This record gives sequence, C-alpha cells and structure tokens, in this order.
Amino acid sequence: MPEVGLEIASVNLAEVEGALDATELYLDSSLAATFSPVGLKLQLAALGFADAVDDYDIKYIALEYKDGTNYVVMDRENNIDNTDYALGASPADMSGLVEEPVSTYCFNRIVDVGQVEALVINDMVLPVD
Repeated sequence: MPEVGLEIASVNLAEVEGALDATELYLDSSLAATFSPVGLKLQLAALGFADAVDDYDIKYIALEYKDGTNYVVMDRENNIDNTDYALGASPADMSGLVEEPVSTYCFNRIVDVGQVEALVINDMVLPVD
C-alpha cells in the first residue's frame, strides 16, 4: 500500500516578535478588556457587571473588523460558541489570584488584532483606538 502523507504548515506564535501582544480597551479610564490573537479577558466590574461572579450576564461577544465583517465569539441566544475554552473567576473562588471578577475566553481561531475595529459585549461597543 502506498504511503500517504500530509504536510501542514505551522507557525510558533511565541517566536514571532509582537505576535501575542495584547490590546487593552478602557471604559471610563478603567481597564475593561484585553485581547490578543488567541483570546480575550473581560474585567466584569469595569464593564458594569459589578455583582457578577461568572459570565452568565454576558449574552453576546463579537470582534468587529475594519472591513465590516465580524467574528462572533459567543451568542447565547443563537447558541453560537466560537471559543475553545472559557473560564470565569472571582476573588471569592480564586482568593489571591484575581482582584476583580474576570471572564477569559480562548478563541477557536487566530485573530489579526491589527484588523479589529471594536469589541462588542451585549449592546456595548468598545472601539479600538
């Protein structure tokens, strides 16, 4: 039987200078969100979810691109979940590790952060400067 091979190109992002740099977004001078090519971290209190201990109040997350397209990270109403992993953490259950409630999402694809125009969380739009 002949041998069948498949070669897949790969890039180690950790070896590409600046490839994993994070973009920080602020709301009223407070850090509200941070995203990189591989994931997103939301500061729940800064986003107005002061009583949140998890991300159940967040129904929709999307990245809007400069070309008018978007990447829907999560849309609970339409049962869309384009994450590989998500984790909510609060000081109550992560004592000493986090000071404020946060939700972290790992994207299911690599994002070109240079093309992101805005982050949308529910009805809130955070523009990328």
